[in-house]
Order: sequence, then C-alpha cells, then structure tokens
Amino acid sequence: MSATVAQLRTLLVNLENTITGDELEEVFAKVADLLEQNDTSSVIAPFDISETYDTPGADNGNPYYSESNNRLWKSKTDSNIGNTPPSDTGITEDDYWIEVSKGQSNAWSEWSAGIYGAGLIIVYHNDSFLKLLVAERPFLSSNIETELAAEQWKVIAGDAASTASAISFSPAGDIEATSVQAAIEELDNEKLAASFYKKVNLGENATTLDAGNAFKVSAYGSYTASRTLTLSNVTGLEEIKIGLTNTNANVITIAGITVYFKESQLPEGVTFASNALTFPADTAVLYNIILCRFHADSRFDGFIELRTEV
Repeated sequence: MSATVAQLRTLLVNLENTITGDELEEVFAKVADLLEQNDTSSVIAPFDISETYDTPGADNGNPYYSESNNRLWKSKTDSNIGNTPPSDTGITEDDYWIEVSKGQSNAWSEWSAGIYGAGLIIVYHNDSFLKLLVAERPFLSSNIETELAAEQWKVIAGDAASTASAISFSPAGDIEATSVQAAIEELDNEKLAASFYKKVNLGENATTLDAGNAFKVSAYGSYTASRTLTLSNVTGLEEIKIGLTNTNANVITIAGITVYFKESQLPEGVTFASNALTFPADTAVLYNIILCRFHADSRFDGFIELRTEV
C-alpha cells in the first residue's frame, strides 16, 4: 500500500520516451495526484521489528501505526516491540495489533498558480472550495485572492462561504446589494441617514414632538390655541427647526429642553420668558423657530424669523 504512489511515479518515468500517448501519461499523473491526497506512506512507516510501538494515548514520541503486507495496523499495547502484525488476510486483530482501514482519497487539489484548462475547475484554498468562473480558457491564475475579489473565482463551500460577503443576495425593494454583507452595509447607511435627519408633521395644536434621537429635526404645524410642546428623545439632537403657523394670541411653552432667545432678535409682538413664547393676535402668520444646542444638558439657543410663504 505504501509503495503505490511511488510505483506510479516510477512507472511514469519508465514510460517517458517509450510511448507517445500524452493522454495516458496525463491519466497516470492524475491518478498519482489523487492517491497522494491521502498518502499514508509519508506518515506511517513500514513495520520495523526493532521499533517500539505504543498506543495513541501514550503520546511519548513512539509510533502508533505501522504498515505491513499492504495493510495498516494500530498498536493495542504500549511498549509493543518484536511483535509482527498478522500476515494471514483472515486475521484482522491479535493481542498486539488491530487492522485499521485507510480513509478515502479526495479529488480536490490545493490551488496553485498556473494554467487552468477547459471543464469544471474546483480548487481548495484557505479552508474553502473555489470554483473557477472564467469562461474563456485557458486561464492563467497567479493570485487567488486578487482573482477572488475580481469574481473570477466563487467560494462554494468552506469557511469563506460562511461570511456575509460570500453569501449571494437577490436585491429586493429599495436594496441594491447582491451579497448579505453589502445589504447589511446598505441598511446601516440608510439607518445612519435616518438617524441624522427626521421630518415631523405636528399637525394642529401639537403637544408632543419625538425627535427620535436624530441629529437634525425639521417640524411643521399650526396653533390656534396655547399649548405646551414637549420634546422627547433628544439625546442626539443638535438642531431643530419648527415651521409654525400661528392664529390668535397664543402662548407656546417648550418642554423637554431648555431654550434661550435674545429679546432684541424676536419678531415684533413676540415675547419670551421661562421657556414660553407669546405670540400676538395673529391670523395665520408664519414663523420659523430655529433651535441649536450649545450644551450637553439639552440647552439650546433660539432664533425666530418671519416666513414669507407657506
């Protein structure tokens, strides 16, 4: 058993210059490569009667396995010396040895730089199986990582296939991404954009305004009666603009944040005291109220301007 690969290699050497069948040589080469994928001869030596064998659990540096009569054997005892494995094909176990079978060989080869020809090409690289996607052959592969990034190879199984960037995704709705990782990033960006800006329709005589922890809020509404407008979720809020249409002499008190206005900058007829704006007896007069944070504890500087159009 241990000589199979070596014998095939020797056969190929002997065939050189004696046959013209290139395909025959290629077949033998492929068979040798296949067997070499699970070549036990490189890790299990032929039985040596002078060698000391131990069980795998001993872990003291002595061999556990041997090859004898093209069969593989595992030592059943420690300090196993001078005991030849059975030669009778009908005996698979004695007091010192038990026969073990060889695992199957596989047809997958480690990726290597070179020319890849026609047909289905699958290679093993970095704990993953990759399929060659390039239709035009021959294909010269020189850097598997660069080629994988260029989508000339596709991960079809293995560690890399379990990453979000390697899992295909069919775009749906407003998402344009074609992989799970890209879709996650796209959603994150949209969420970030949503957390940056929020637009709120207050309606008429609103009493609450949820800022949603957005960085910037734009709100609009109308008042025909005095109300307290309470702001919530203002942790991330840095700027808020309220488009207000006022009718009647209303007092709009702002709660949830502390606001400051310079009296000299207030429009004619508008006054401010204790977080409350008092408006004159208007009839659908339009105001822009602009508040900008200047302190971490929700204190805002305010400015009011008259709007000229709806």
